[in-house]
Parts: sequence; structure tokens; C-alpha cells
Amino acid sequence: MTDTIRQIISALTNRDARIGLHPPYAELIGAGAVVFMMGLLVGSHL
Repeated sequence: MTDTIRQIISALTNRDARIGLHPPYAELIGAGAVVFMMGLLVGSHL
């Protein structure tokens, strides 16, 4: 029981630290850039 609680706490703290280092909008911008680049590649081949 204490192990699962520790895992949950560590997961929460790790997630908070990851969000602090990488804001969610940065991931959205990165995904948008990838989609944009793929669109350019596909558009140039058409």
C-alpha cells in the first residue's frame, strides 16, 4: 500500500516538474510545427 502511494506521489511530482520544464503549449507548438513541415513535404511532392 505504501509503495503504490509512493509511486503516485513520485508520478505527480515528476509530472509537475516536467510541466514546469516543458509547458503544455510548447508541446502543442512542436506538434503543430511537425504537422506543418509534413504538409510542406507532401505539398511539394504533389
